[in-house]
Amino acid sequence: MTTKTLVAEKIIRGDQFLLKDSIRKITWRLTDETQEVAGYTCRRANGIMLDSIYVVAFYTDKIWMSSGPESFSGLPGMILKVALPHLNVTWTATNISSETVPPATIAPPKKGDIVNSKQLAEKLKVASKNWGNWGVYEVKIFQL
Repeated sequence: MTTKTLVAEKIIRGDQFLLKDSIRKITWRLTDETQEVAGYTCRRANGIMLDSIYVVAFYTDKIWMSSGPESFSGLPGMILKVALPHLNVTWTATNISSETVPPATIAPPKKGDIVNSKQLAEKLKVASKNWGNWGVYEVKIFQL
């Protein structure tokens, strides 16, 4: 988080990629709506990413880290629920553990063809030509 970089393993139709890029930019707008998630009162935020994908997130400021599932971040606390309504995708925390994890056990993936977001999008565009109607949907999901 301090370097504002992302390293993620993406396996797409048997091909393994190592995505290395800057953290995704999401334009957030905070609301007053709240929802309980995994025992925490979370505040709702609405966001836009990749120019047109609508994001709904619920975050808690009781967990100080500005992070969340699938590399979603940028809110003043931990995102415990995030949804992409138009893609019918939702990630929800069900349990929060305060167990200390040794820093040495947290390491970014190292295997795969190294690409940035733009290069991955190009590879997906070429690969998805024959994927039919699901191609556009899958390309969006793989870019998250």
